[in-house]
Amino acid sequence: MPATAESASTRGYEVSAWTGVFAPPSIGTALRDKLAADIAEALRAPDVAERYKTMGYEAPALDAVAFADLVKRETESWGEIIRGSGLRLD
Repeated sequence: MPATAESASTRGYEVSAWTGVFAPPSIGTALRDKLAADIAEALRAPDVAERYKTMGYEAPALDAVAFADLVKRETESWGEIIRGSGLRLD
């Protein structure tokens, strides 16, 4: 079986997993930014960072706006793949 990079149909294929904390838009910018800062601080704690590392995870430093951009890009990208594949949720 060829590696993903060796197959013409999957050349450029890239996937990663991520998790996030979501809140309704009504949360307000100040509270959103406070939560994001608190989460970022927790992820920088040496014991948390080490635990993430042992599980093979990275904790990227994304503020709320950058995370929203990531979600938008992922939604658009996977939406194209799903629509192009003809997959349907029944």
